[in-house]
Amino acid sequence: MESNRKIATVQMGSWRRRSGRSTRKCLIAVLVVVVTAAGLVILMGAVEQAASPGTAGVQAELNWHRHSSMADDHTSPDLKGPGIVVVKVSKSESLLERLLNGAGVSNIITLDMNQPASSDVTCFHTKTEPSYAVCPHPSTLDRHISNQLRTEGVWQPRTLALLATALHHYPSSTLVDVGAHVGVFSLYGARLGATVLAVEPVWTSAVRLHAGAAAGGVSGRVKILFHAMTGEATQVKLKYKDGNLGGTSVVEVTPQDADSPRSSGRPELITSITLDSLSPLISNTSVIILKIDTEGRECDTISGGRELLTSHFTPYIFMEWAVMANNRHKYHAPCSPNHLQEMVEWLTSRGYHAHISKSGSPSYSR
Repeated sequence: MESNRKIATVQMGSWRRRSGRSTRKCLIAVLVVVVTAAGLVILMGAVEQAASPGTAGVQAELNWHRHSSMADDHTSPDLKGPGIVVVKVSKSESLLERLLNGAGVSNIITLDMNQPASSDVTCFHTKTEPSYAVCPHPSTLDRHISNQLRTEGVWQPRTLALLATALHHYPSSTLVDVGAHVGVFSLYGARLGATVLAVEPVWTSAVRLHAGAAAGGVSGRVKILFHAMTGEATQVKLKYKDGNLGGTSVVEVTPQDADSPRSSGRPELITSITLDSLSPLISNTSVIILKIDTEGRECDTISGGRELLTSHFTPYIFMEWAVMANNRHKYHAPCSPNHLQEMVEWLTSRGYHAHISKSGSPSYSR
């Protein structure tokens, strides 16, 4: 592959920016869009922002994220045990106030990577090059990603190869993995030496990612954020698919959901953050490699990350495309045709050039 010029893709589409239109080599842009189940890639410019974590309101957030109503293996009964939660707080508001007033999220919840990993998971090394440790779900709970990891030892190997190319070109970059699941991309990136910010809203997936980092000896390079990601910071409900934890999505929360007592009928709620809110956590580099898999909310995620994508040089963005495109005409779809068009126009205005491919060669280019 040629650096900054042509990306060969498999099961992916890409946007590529012509180098002749840029006065700076570092502004050449590439965007890769996965048609079946992978990603999307972009190149842009970057500036670092100072971090400003807060220090209060821990107990309220921990109580909010208890999952006592869940009777399956999706979440833990609480946030105690392996992977102790650490909370950074900027300010504290009641949950209902945040929802009704549209206020931003006050707490960023991360798993403590210095704590011992869970002993209740099975980990093994993948059949990738290089190999890395991963701790998938039982196949009965996650019939696509975890099942293929268990049976074939790899998930989306060609996309991982493209990620390796991106990290080779930008070895000092931070890999931001939104919808990290059990860490297929996060742990591979960390194995290649990248600093990783992994965002995952499903507790048991976050715990398995934590265990994979420990098993692979990369805990020092991985930070796991226990959050969903949308266009605005708010509260959301998790929507599970039977036997497909990798397909978990989020839907909006009503005031009744937010203020209801903990009971067997209460939906599982979680805090959603924006891509822009990650800026304070990216302090070691001005370069980002971004992967987004938010089960149909990818355009929403992009809309909440325009400041980050403008201020930081982001040479690649991997984005799942199929769910977003297939659901665009559904009632209340987070990525309606208008929203999709807006995302495409915004990316195009910043010099991005699209490709769609299943065979490894772009189906069109300009």
